Amino acid sequence: MSMRMPVYPKRPTSKMPVAGPFALHRIRNDQVEHELSYARTGSAIPASLHGIWWMDQRGVHLPQPSDPEYRQVVESSADELLVTWGDGAGWDPATRCVGRVPIYGGAAGHWTFMDVSASGTSGVFSSALDNRAMLDFCFTDNTMQTIDLHLYVKASSIVGSAPSDAYVELPMWAFHMSMERRPWGWDRVTRVLDAAALLQISHALPPGLLSSLSAVEAHYPPRLLARL
Repeated sequence: MSMRMPVYPKRPTSKMPVAGPFALHRIRNDQVEHELSYARTGSAIPASLHGIWWMDQRGVHLPQPSDPEYRQVVESSADELLVTWGDGAGWDPATRCVGRVPIYGGAAGHWTFMDVSASGTSGVFSSALDNRAMLDFCFTDNTMQTIDLHLYVKASSIVGSAPSDAYVELPMWAFHMSMERRPWGWDRVTRVLDAAALLQISHALPPGLLSSLSAVEAHYPPRLLARL
């Protein structure tokens, strides 16, 4: 399933997406390159983020012959399948950031989840929608080999009295999410830095992310499925 919403104009990186409405849509597994929006040749987004990526949190395509020492480290797997940098995600060369990328939806769809209950629902999607969770993907330097993930949620998810249109970045000193370039693609890495602080904000995290934070350090290998 992927999330879709009415089309909205392309926005600068600094702006937040509109409120919705959003709805889950079933998509065909063998037609994802036609179902989803994704960055491709001609896009301003860096080529290393073009295409449709399978978040292989179960390590199905391991080991990699080009990187035999790589090891997946996860205690649980989120029910998320595909992610892209489509739906009008912006590229800011000054900050080296791609964003904002809503986890919960886009004009055509760029994030998919498993229909675990076969009822057309997803707890991971619902939590991301409730908290309006979204990400900036920022390359750390001009070598473009490492990306820091900045996670934003509605401020009212943390402090109930906060204005409804206010957002807050969750602290990277509590947990640090990154992507590190490997010979075969990207390694998604999450490191827990302050477990006590993380516990205090856990209610604002999508369940899929929260499950991956049960380990001090987690790795899993997203795999490129399609690129044009």
